Amino acid sequence: MGLACRITGHKWYKLPDGKDGCTCSRCGERNLFGGCDWHKEPGNCEATCSWCGRKEVRHEWNGCTCTWCGATSNYNHKWEHVSGTCDYKCSICGAISNDRKFHRFVGCTCTRCGTVRNKDHDFAPSEEDGTIRCTVCGISIDESRAQSVMEAFKEKPEGYWSFAYDLIKQIEDTACIVSVAPLMPRQAFERLGQLGADEELAAIARGTAGGYGYEMRREARRNIRDAVLREGIDVNMTEEEQRWYDYDIKSGM
Repeated sequence: MGLACRITGHKWYKLPDGKDGCTCSRCGERNLFGGCDWHKEPGNCEATCSWCGRKEVRHEWNGCTCTWCGATSNYNHKWEHVSGTCDYKCSICGAISNDRKFHRFVGCTCTRCGTVRNKDHDFAPSEEDGTIRCTVCGISIDESRAQSVMEAFKEKPEGYWSFAYDLIKQIEDTACIVSVAPLMPRQAFERLGQLGADEELAAIARGTAGGYGYEMRREARRNIRDAVLREGIDVNMTEEEQRWYDYDIKSGM
């Protein structure tokens, strides 16, 4: 701090609105509470303060696009439906939405783009092997049931577990039941047998080739933990399941 500033105080640069700037015009000391005088080159949003030399990226957003440098963001798009298609397009940057779609479904399939939803299938026995499949998209009834379990698991609707138990009990295809088994809590593995599911499929769902003892339940909990860590999901465990889960974590199982 210079002598003049010691006697009379700092003389801060002033912003256009009259507020103190970031630097003293006499001694150069920084004002932590003052604002900078930002300047940018055309087409470049890396701004530099003419007083203190600080640099900072300062975009000028119009929705999803910076009007100064042309940078785009994944936020604040202005979506508009593209006539004759299922797509929504941003009128500012031209991006096509991956989430917003304007499908025209007849049964399970969109008549415009061919997208298939797991709903309103037309199931009938296949002429080739007798497997019950949708006559429109070809999905098997077991594959549809497994997808329903996966979708319900992500959305967590009220009463999901009872819905999942009933649905898994109907699945006969081994690959389908194995695809959903790692997402189920421990009580679901145990309930499979109680609900009368095929013993071999129940064993596969529990994570082993056979047996119903402690080792099998431990393997099931390992599958659950792996799914949680991989997907970052909450399996809605009961208090008893949570105690087992915590025990396994602490013991390194």
